[in-house]
Amino acid sequence: MQANLLHLKSCLQLKQALRDYHILIFKELLLFDVQLLDFAFYFGSLYVPPDDIPVLASKGRSYSGGDSDFQR
Repeated sequence: MQANLLHLKSCLQLKQALRDYHILIFKELLLFDVQLLDFAFYFGSLYVPPDDIPVLASKGRSYSGGDSDFQR
């Protein structure tokens, strides 16, 4: 029971940190894909695009535009 409360408290602290800072960085965190998805779902639903819709940094795709395509 105490482990569940600690887990809940940690999740709430992470969610508050995300609201405060808008980004969280976990250095040297090694997770399997399933663990990463489980962790990500704590923060809400995820958008997973269909395989036929390319997104930036997708496997097998590279960005070939110039700097002018980015807003600074």
